[in-house]
Amino acid sequence: PVETQARMFRQLLRRGRFTEFGDRYDLRHIRSVERFQSQVETFDYETFKPYIERMMEGVRSVTAPGRVSLFARSSGTTSDRSKYIPVTMESLSRTLEEREAQRLRREAEKRAKEPKKKGHSHDNNQNNNRMNNSMNSTGGMFNNFR
Repeated sequence: PVETQARMFRQLLRRGRFTEFGDRYDLRHIRSVERFQSQVETFDYETFKPYIERMMEGVRSVTAPGRVSLFARSSGTTSDRSKYIPVTMESLSRTLEEREAQRLRREAEKRAKEPKKKGHSHDNNQNNNRMNNSMNSTGGMFNNFR
């Protein structure tokens, strides 16, 4: 987990370097969590809202590289108004890939719990091949988003 967090931190810094946000907070020169914490202020929604509004206007590379064209809408629980959350194609793709992988794992676990029928080993091999092909095609399909 610590290695994964460090890798994600570096990846997010690289992605954010060439954005307005990255320029403002000089993300190009940040190499540690401590420096990030001292250099980048903490945001609440109202403080971050001007960035979101610019992205909603179609301005590119505000807080993420390229144009963000998808926005999730919150239910408005904290201020009685909905808030808009930017969703990049990369994060959407990753979420869909994870959900598909979870679905396929559940299917495989369900099949593994089913009693094996005598004389149907050929059918089980076909099911396993179908699962493998599905995983391969899913990865290829979502790679088009990147």
